[in-house]
Amino acid sequence: MKQHFYFKKVPGVYLWVATLTLFILCSILLCNSCQKEDEQQVKSSNLLKSATSMDNDGYTTYFQNELFVRETGKPVVVKRQIGNAKMSDYEPYFKLHVRNGFNGKNFVSSATVKIDGNVILKSSDFKNRDQSFVFDLCNLTETSVMEVEILGKPGSTLEIWIDGKLTNSGTFMDARDGNVYKWVKIGNQIWMAENLRATNLNDGTPLHEITDNTLWENNTTGAYCWYDNDITSYENPYGALYNWYAVYTGKLSPTGWHVPTDDDWKQLEIYLGMSQEQADEVWLRGTVEGGKLKDIGTEHWNDPNIGATNETGFSALGGGYRISSGTFVDMKNTGHWWSSTVFDPSNAWYRYIRADNSTIGRLGNSNHLGFSVRCVKD
Repeated sequence: MKQHFYFKKVPGVYLWVATLTLFILCSILLCNSCQKEDEQQVKSSNLLKSATSMDNDGYTTYFQNELFVRETGKPVVVKRQIGNAKMSDYEPYFKLHVRNGFNGKNFVSSATVKIDGNVILKSSDFKNRDQSFVFDLCNLTETSVMEVEILGKPGSTLEIWIDGKLTNSGTFMDARDGNVYKWVKIGNQIWMAENLRATNLNDGTPLHEITDNTLWENNTTGAYCWYDNDITSYENPYGALYNWYAVYTGKLSPTGWHVPTDDDWKQLEIYLGMSQEQADEVWLRGTVEGGKLKDIGTEHWNDPNIGATNETGFSALGGGYRISSGTFVDMKNTGHWWSSTVFDPSNAWYRYIRADNSTIGRLGNSNHLGFSVRCVKD
């Protein structure tokens, strides 16, 4: 009987061993499969990240990258105000970027993204374990709100940002005094399309208006004036004339803008057609670059205003300047604009344009001179 029982038991043992072996093999295969899947996710994420950063197509970041993290506990909706007054600087078409996970890990299982209550990305969009999404947004307003809910496990993340295309022109208000200025995009720079009219620094400190010639000549602090000391005739459209000491304060520009450096000017000139070698030279350089900046006609320039096309929208005016001794000269014949770059302890770099040619001049000259100021966006 014992022998008979023994032979009946053996097949059961074999069956148990076979089952255990099959379970182990399946576990190994499953782990390998998961590992391969994770590796594929990392590769896909890296590839998508590279493609997204390279395929910019003239867009710039409007809403900075933000990482939305699924916290512990119940999923919650996180809201962000994405509309603001800066929208007027952009064309009305934006691109919403959503990246699943961060640095190739912490992927969400699903999520929803809404803008102004409209579903942009829904849970079912994650069925193929997609890791990067791009959506066109055409109906944003200054009050638009984005809502994000992550339904994955705690610690999973979505990275979201919005790109937009800057318009080529617009206006902005200088908060310190309420002055409104036109601006224009030229190449990769955004320039004021009018001369500065500020009479205070951007921290509220008043600038000294100097009308007396002797005081102007001997002054070594930030100061301004109006051409011929006539604000009524020259504030608009020519703007104020500033000595370089006002520029040197570093506080002359509207907030978010700066007085262009010598290199900022060179970047503009090279975009307009100069070579680097030409831009580095002094005196009059180039051929037609100044004409591309000059306001057309003879309302703000003396006849014949050679080569003026204003194709950039910069609208340079012949606002004249004030020499070191205090005398005002050259109205409608030349325009002069400071840079913020030192030439030597007594002089600074500047640019000038003339009515009788279409080039652009570059020189270093006395800090006591009174020149116009254009600002470029930070």
